[in-house]
Amino acid sequence: EARSLLETHVALLLSQLHARLQRKFGGDPSKALAAAGTGDQATRELRLLSALVGYVASSEQAEQLVQLFLPYLRLKSSGRAERVKEHVLRVLRGLLRLVPQPHAHTRFLGLLFGALRSRGAREALCGVWATLAELEDGSDAPAPAPFPRAEG
Repeated sequence: EARSLLETHVALLLSQLHARLQRKFGGDPSKALAAAGTGDQATRELRLLSALVGYVASSEQAEQLVQLFLPYLRLKSSGRAERVKEHVLRVLRGLLRLVPQPHAHTRFLGLLFGALRSRGAREALCGVWATLAELEDGSDAPAPAPFPRAEG
């Protein structure tokens, strides 16, 4: 019952979250997140957004979530910020399959190659690009892991 209630109101919840971020941070969610850093406020909102991913029912909702996640990729580099970016990239990889124009974000995603510091975040970014390549090819076959992890 709780799931159906949430599914019914995901669109409203997403629009309210977007409006809240814009109001709270002067119209620019990326500035807001930069100000919040990787503190409790930013990670609390990230957890909430991540929880909503499973309830996305339309391509418009997926695009709204993508727009809400992108500012996290602009955080200043730190160990915690890199882990946040890695998480966001892994979530975006799944969402890009649902958005109407996944390639609209390629310019921004390309700039991340020079900005990401951790191996995990760079691997997640390569996974996003593998997904974009699959979508370009029209292939539904899953892409291999971009860099196999060494055992041991």
